[in-house]
Amino acid sequence: MKRGLIFAGIILALSILIFGLYQYNKPHRDIASSAADYRLSADELFLEFEKNRATASSRYVDKVITFSGIISTVQQNQTGGYNILLKGRQGSVNCEIDPTLNLNIENLLENTLVNVKGLCVGYDDLLQELQFKKCNIMP
Repeated sequence: MKRGLIFAGIILALSILIFGLYQYNKPHRDIASSAADYRLSADELFLEFEKNRATASSRYVDKVITFSGIISTVQQNQTGGYNILLKGRQGSVNCEIDPTLNLNIENLLENTLVNVKGLCVGYDDLLQELQFKKCNIMP
């Protein structure tokens, strides 16, 4: 009886270890080659979050979204990557550019319209802006 419990415990521990290693080594989601779940303008997206944040969060968070907006600022962040802030009539959208992509960030000019594809993180109440990560500038 004790031998059976010990054997079952070892099997359970090994199963948990194997599952943990699988989850840890699972490849990241490739946003650049993923199809967009939604296509909107930055203003439309911001307006939906302003109307009903809970509904918009359940619809857009963790989804790949293609949107357009006008560049307000381009700045380098603490990790050496770049963030682009898109301005709109309603608010702003912060786009963290995917550092694995070789983009010519220096060529992006303020007050120009860009199309961006990224993963929606949600609305930041403190900064009052929408947050996106793993963004890619679309042609």
